[in-house]
Amino acid sequence: MGSSPPGPEMGALLATRRWLVLVAMGAAWVLTAVFGIATWGRTSTLEHALLLVSGLLVMVGIVLNSRPEALWLAVSGIGLLIVAAGVSPGESAPWIPLGTLAGYVTYISVTLCSRAVGLVVAFSGAAILAMAWRGRPANVISGGLATAGGWVQVALVLAGALAMWLAWNGLVREAQEADARLRYLDRQTANAIAVQERARMWRETGTRLHELVLNSIRYVMQAKDVDRGRLARELELEVAGREHLGIDARASVAGAVEAALRSEATGQAARVIGVVPDVALDDEVFDVLRSAVLELIRNSVRHGQATEVLVEVAAVEEMVEIRVVDNGLGVSPTSRSGVGTATVLGAALTDVGGSCQSDAVPGGRGYGSTIRVPVRGATGDQWSADQPFDKGRLLVTAPLAGTVAVGALYFAGLTELLDIGRVLAITAGVIGCAAAAWTVARRRRLSPVAALALALVPALVPWLLIGESLACIEAGSVSRSINIAGFSIMILVAWSGWRTAVIAIPVWALGGVALATQVPSGCRGFLLVALVNSVIALPVILAITSAGARAYRVAQTESQAARQREIAESSRASAAVDISTQLEGSVAEALRLLGTIAAGAEVDADMRHELERVDSRIRAGIQVDPQSDGAFAVIAKSLVDDMSRIGRSVNVRSITASADRRRLPLQVQDALYRMLAASTGVTPIIHVFSDGEEDHLSLVVSRSGLDDAGLHPGETRAIDDVSIEVDDDPASGDTDHEYAVLISRRVSRG
Repeated sequence: MGSSPPGPEMGALLATRRWLVLVAMGAAWVLTAVFGIATWGRTSTLEHALLLVSGLLVMVGIVLNSRPEALWLAVSGIGLLIVAAGVSPGESAPWIPLGTLAGYVTYISVTLCSRAVGLVVAFSGAAILAMAWRGRPANVISGGLATAGGWVQVALVLAGALAMWLAWNGLVREAQEADARLRYLDRQTANAIAVQERARMWRETGTRLHELVLNSIRYVMQAKDVDRGRLARELELEVAGREHLGIDARASVAGAVEAALRSEATGQAARVIGVVPDVALDDEVFDVLRSAVLELIRNSVRHGQATEVLVEVAAVEEMVEIRVVDNGLGVSPTSRSGVGTATVLGAALTDVGGSCQSDAVPGGRGYGSTIRVPVRGATGDQWSADQPFDKGRLLVTAPLAGTVAVGALYFAGLTELLDIGRVLAITAGVIGCAAAAWTVARRRRLSPVAALALALVPALVPWLLIGESLACIEAGSVSRSINIAGFSIMILVAWSGWRTAVIAIPVWALGGVALATQVPSGCRGFLLVALVNSVIALPVILAITSAGARAYRVAQTESQAARQREIAESSRASAAVDISTQLEGSVAEALRLLGTIAAGAEVDADMRHELERVDSRIRAGIQVDPQSDGAFAVIAKSLVDDMSRIGRSVNVRSITASADRRRLPLQVQDALYRMLAASTGVTPIIHVFSDGEEDHLSLVVSRSGLDDAGLHPGETRAIDDVSIEVDDDPASGDTDHEYAVLISRRVSRG
């Protein structure tokens, strides 16, 4: 075995097992010691010694429980009591609950062994019980062993052990998978941090190089005669100083949207409004999101005959929301969903935990749809429970579930007592066993009402058996039936809560005591042992469930922290990658243009336009970090990038805004885009600044830009909490005249 420490999930499981061993072995010894002390004068000295030595072993195991081998000491202490069953003289008093001890030792041993060995132990424990009972030792409390030659009790131990084997190895698999996911998250976090560091290095060295490139662009734009030799030498230095750090692209929201818009099927009608958060996605979510956005745009263009489709993207915590709105004909009430709608927008989104909702656009024309998908996608692990509380609960109730499943056979022994009450008791007992086994297999918390209704059924078993006095020969079957009914109640209590316990357990226990009064005094021990054997399971269940819950909560907290850390670092890394990739691309394009000039290309109007366009992108990229800057700065960078993509240049001044990240209203974003895209005759200017109280975005555009955005000179308009002011100039009739537009919003202090 490796020396590396277990992960938090496996650590929680091992801690739960440790508590299981300590509480179960301690309870088993105390139960036996009570009977042993009660019969002390009628048992041999050897039996006394074995009881005391077994107690010492259990105590040492409890004290040294942090060491795995110490757990075996506790188990061997109870095993020694099983050995004691074979060394008693014939006149010894019954004091060893052999069936209970064999079950406890087998169940615990299964969890301390490997998967293969544990399966062997499950069968071996049942075989050892059968061999120990074969000699009919006088010092054993027969209980269930008195029925059918003890074979039903042997079957119970085997069923309980196999149920424990399944539960334990299932929990081990879950823990290993959870810890593997956590290790993956740690690696992803480390990779994200490495990406950020590489991006930081690029930006630090790149900022200086960008300034050199910008200086070269300014030199070319302002010089009457370009010194091509000088320019070539500068370019050689700049190219030599650039560090290409090879930051890989990732599957992201921005990538999914961009891929959808690049498709020929969308035509030229679709465009993005606002900023697209570059949040990393699972590969499956990326593919589904890209296909869903593409499907919506295709439907708008083909079926809705839309000439314009607007796409807006937002990311909130671990969810991505994409709103697609068109100006088309909408959807006819009689139209039928096609294959794309049923699969791409239906099943595929559902498979990753997403959804799509559509609605008519206010005003009667157009159609809108909203896609929501989780960043990480949906998981389908059906074995894993929602709450950490359920894992400790499963570990302690699994062997009881196996026991009651087979223990229903004990009720068959009551068929010889056929009267209406006994038939009802048999029916109630079998229903209780089935309900308990189903609850554990279902592995979900029961509602208090359902749990109480189910638990009261087996709780009535002892009451339904009350009638004429029972003979001693009948006490064995009756006592074991009461025991199995009690186990069923304990399971239902474990999966519901204290409300079920305070009602169902007293009903069952009082019925058992009342039934004991109808059994000859020499046989009442059977019923009393059955009652104690069932009741002792309750503190075991509560203690182990509580301890396991605490351990699993710690593991869950650590896993959630790791997940949040990975999401945060991945998001930052995505933003860093986006910034660096855009800057690197812009600088590469600038160097290419400058290189053609150094080689002799003419600096004509088209070349100047291209240089202005790349200059604006570099300036915006240097000044704005979409991950941390406020909304006014981010929208400015987005607008510059959008204009560059459609071949338009923008003169970028300084971009400095507050950290207020509230998104601007869609109408404002659309107006900004239209003003810049439709401005003719002038090079638009963009400038972002803040006075501490308000953020401001200043544009200088032409009259045609104002007209396309539906604005007029001298107009003041309020859209939600954003104000738009347009300069009033007497030369408003000149379409090439420049107009200043000021977008303002008060800074939020929240």
